[in-house]
Amino acid sequence: MTSLVRRTHRPLLSRTFPEVDRLFGDWLLRPWFGLPLNVTGEVTWQPRVDVYEKDGELVMKFELPGVDKEHVEVVREDGHLVVRAETSKAENVEESGYHRRERFHGQFQRTIPLPVEVQDEEIKAKFENGVLEVRAPKRVPEPTGRQIAVE
Repeated sequence: MTSLVRRTHRPLLSRTFPEVDRLFGDWLLRPWFGLPLNVTGEVTWQPRVDVYEKDGELVMKFELPGVDKEHVEVVREDGHLVVRAETSKAENVEESGYHRRERFHGQFQRTIPLPVEVQDEEIKAKFENGVLEVRAPKRVPEPTGRQIAVE
């Protein structure tokens, strides 16, 4: 018995490019050393982050190597958590002496959409050993129903 299989015809390139995107992501848009570019073509950096829920809290841990606590800013705005920070160059080496330069120096920002409602006034942030930990208690939804009197 022959089964019918519906096939949609797509040109080879339109089938190939999604696979290339899946395999390489935006790696091809990055300079040779693998750091992302911003819209002006400058090298940017974003810290790695873990976001998870534990014991009624939303926990976010950001890796911020080389950042001083005084240069970290955490803001809650429009359903997002925004982390801004700045690193500075500690050493002054002429550009021509570099064989490879991957460490980022300068300002950066990371915006994380909050997956759950949180209690804004209870958000706490702690910075220790290059890791910023932000804990936000989840907001307990208030009951929306009410008793209706029968006449």
